[in-house]
Amino acid sequence: MNCAREFMKRERGIEGIGVSLPGLVDPKTGMAHFIPHFKWRDWRVAEELRRATGLPVTVDNDANAAALAELWFGRQEVRQVRDFIMVLVEAGLGTGLVFDGQIYHGMVGAAGEFGHMTIGKGAPVACAAGSRECWEAFASERAALARYSKTMGREMAVTLPSEHWW
Repeated sequence: MNCAREFMKRERGIEGIGVSLPGLVDPKTGMAHFIPHFKWRDWRVAEELRRATGLPVTVDNDANAAALAELWFGRQEVRQVRDFIMVLVEAGLGTGLVFDGQIYHGMVGAAGEFGHMTIGKGAPVACAAGSRECWEAFASERAALARYSKTMGREMAVTLPSEHWW
């Protein structure tokens, strides 16, 4: 939180804070229910930041934020589309759903959490939750790197980010 306060001292005119997190986030309550890559559970991130900074805080899933950015600032062809699915491939895999020009969050912000949908067996890496059967385990950046490493005949450590990344 000190980082946010220091930034606010240097930069004038900040009206609010937006946070995107890779996991189950409820934008209505500002609660991060589960961020698997960091093993964070039930973190009242919006409330904590609001208390520390005095600014309004909006929290959402990273794939939803990416979908919204495409809708607002993407190529003209995307901005004209009212319904689409954004697939965000990083260390994990997430999807943002846009219906009628709005992010669809579903119950407690869990709509679009397709990354942990079971699609097969024997993926090249385990997902953040430990499964080798879900879409993330087959199609994430880590899975692609593991396949490349195997193809090149090299052993490569493909791990999740540290729980304490700061």
